[in-house]
Amino acid sequence: DITLCGRQVAGRVCDPDGLLTESALNQAQSLIDIIEKECRYYCKGEEVGYQVSLAIMGSMSPLYEPSAPSAKDRAKEFATALSDRWGVGQADCTQGVLMLVSKGDQVVYLLTAGTQRLFPHG
Repeated sequence: DITLCGRQVAGRVCDPDGLLTESALNQAQSLIDIIEKECRYYCKGEEVGYQVSLAIMGSMSPLYEPSAPSAKDRAKEFATALSDRWGVGQADCTQGVLMLVSKGDQVVYLLTAGTQRLFPHG
């Protein structure tokens, strides 16, 4: 539901707490569009682009109550849950990238699917 992401149009940027201006949200979406269009590689003989999503929030709680004790581990759990729920990337091509930014938890986490050589976990 795009309204839960603080957007009026569908896209790959989710800001449920309204931390960014509409202009900043649009700029982030434009950058994601460029990455998806210009950063290409071959998967199963077909040229594909990375699928990138951004989730930015004030805090992971109460949105998510993970079992992990550290902010980094909580961010990894939350990013993985979001990526699975949103379907970021194609399973066979492992080109999904999700950036989670939690201002209150002071954490930025980049979750990748098979692209560790380009975007290391952590």
